[in-house]
Amino acid sequence: MNNFTINKKIIGISGALLALLIPAIILLLNPHLEGDQSLCPFKMLTGFPCPGCGLTKSMVFFYEGDWNKSLSYHIFGPAFTFLFCDGAQCE
Repeated sequence: MNNFTINKKIIGISGALLALLIPAIILLLNPHLEGDQSLCPFKMLTGFPCPGCGLTKSMVFFYEGDWNKSLSYHIFGPAFTFLFCDGAQCE
């Protein structure tokens, strides 16, 4: 294995861990995720949700085991969770 392949795997694993940690940290810092507040710059500027709006909330509710609420915030939330978890193992 060369250094490029090893670095690529390290970056992939780091990205997957970061994608899993962000919703968990948000859940710990702000347990009241059901409000209408949004930190999305696109939504702040235009008033319209971007394609990623609700994805983090969806992932957090998926972690909590509330599948219905997870799917109500973003239809692809659970799929992205599995994608981010499994993304480190792809080549």
